[in-house]
Amino acid sequence: MKPTNIIQAHSSHVNKVLFTKDDSMLFSFGFSGELRCWNTDDWSLIREFEGHTETVNGGVEYNGQLITVSRDKQINFFELDSGKLTDTVEDHKKGIDNVLMTADQRYLLTSGQDKMVVSRNMDGSIIASLKPNGKNLSIKTTTPDGKYVMVGGLGSQLQVFTIPELEEAATFEAGKIALTCVRCHPDKDLAWCLDYSGGLNIIDTKNWKVSQIVPLNRKGVMALAYAPARNELAITAEKAVLLLDADSLEVKQELSSSAKGNYGINYSHDNKLLALASADKKVRIWKLD
Repeated sequence: MKPTNIIQAHSSHVNKVLFTKDDSMLFSFGFSGELRCWNTDDWSLIREFEGHTETVNGGVEYNGQLITVSRDKQINFFELDSGKLTDTVEDHKKGIDNVLMTADQRYLLTSGQDKMVVSRNMDGSIIASLKPNGKNLSIKTTTPDGKYVMVGGLGSQLQVFTIPELEEAATFEAGKIALTCVRCHPDKDLAWCLDYSGGLNIIDTKNWKVSQIVPLNRKGVMALAYAPARNELAITAEKAVLLLDADSLEVKQELSSSAKGNYGINYSHDNKLLALASADKKVRIWKLD
């Protein structure tokens, strides 16, 4: 299935995409400090957010703001309506690779090469931090109850820490080569973990162990999203997006992408749209049945 719309979005790689909570806008995060906002009615450019100077690695929506992080070491706070930069917190001497917000919107978490996880108040102020004890470790997801954050990267280990204290709760094997993405089920004690080798690891988050491994037989699996209304997983691979039934884990459909590198994926909150961020500078959109 080909995309419904293709946005010629950035001048270089697009890393991630994020729908606003009302699904009226889509944010795209990319190289060279590029952060753009698109109208989901006609996919026209609403605005470009100015403030980052290097790769923008993600963002969260909170209280009328877009909070973003970048390799330029900055956590930026933008007004959603105007795009105005209202505040900047500088941290992580080697840049910031990810940002998460707990479901109860009480805490922010960031990670970078100098600190594998930092827990923060919503204004960016630090509560606790941990230095890396492995290679390329990054925060991957938080549990729906907001109590734990999972950390992984190169290698097979997934580490779990409490929020906000960052006390170690568990460490276990969850892959082979590199853990690229982890997402939690919102209502069940399970999470899905992608390994770059092409494995989908099902994690029992009550006992912190892998309960099942599903071979995807694809290269370059990088990102994963879950649509509750469709009970569906979307997984990126080279030149494709796989749609899986979340219960049977069987592939329902394959969406085509001419890009070899597909880095970020997200469903709209009503689960009617799916957006893909790719290395070929484009954002692809599918309108789902």
